[in-house]
Amino acid sequence: MQLLKTVGKYVGRFFELFFFSICIYFIVYWTLSRIPITPERDNLPKNISIFISSSEVHSDVIVPIENEHFSWNKYLNLKKDFAQDSTKTYISIGWGDKNFFLKTKQWSDLTFGTAFKAFFGMGTGAIRIVQRNEPKKGEKDLICLQVSETEYLSLIGHLKGEFLSRNRKVSQIKKHPYSKFDFFFDSSHAYSLLYTCNSWTNSNLKAAKQKACLWTPFKDGFYQRFE
Repeated sequence: MQLLKTVGKYVGRFFELFFFSICIYFIVYWTLSRIPITPERDNLPKNISIFISSSEVHSDVIVPIENEHFSWNKYLNLKKDFAQDSTKTYISIGWGDKNFFLKTKQWSDLTFGTAFKAFFGMGTGAIRIVQRNEPKKGEKDLICLQVSETEYLSLIGHLKGEFLSRNRKVSQIKKHPYSKFDFFFDSSHAYSLLYTCNSWTNSNLKAAKQKACLWTPFKDGFYQRFE
């Protein structure tokens, strides 16, 4: 009986601590996501279109496959693959937990182990690139941004830094359950509750000298800045 009381006591304390941690997490999120970041922009022409898209829980950065400033075809050595559909001139770049990307094609595939490892930073990160048409302004859950050459190259530099390189080449993940127009690469960062895909998108907005927030694990942290 005493053993049961002792076990019950510690279990109760665990759940109290767990609930307290969740409360602190959301308080910090709400506070820091309301602190705006508005970088000083340059005076160059804003003639390059980039986009931020999102679903309910995930967000991506959308940029041209190539232009006079930078070529993802050359950087990722995928020109032959991208040429399979020359009508698609943009790529969607998303970041997240590698295990989640490769094993959770649909929400029904999600397991407790996959979620636990992702939330607590126990796995590795990955980048997903999907070839696509140029987004149309006015699409739902889409932010359209016009940036200058300098701002664009700053964004590109930040995105390039997310790829894990081995022997001076980006590390591509060859085996995955998606189509031939989906490409996966190892990332230099790990996903966690403190650095989510939306935190990653927010950091890319900062790199491009766009409106962002101090920190957020959810998309509304930066979406509210464009309302």
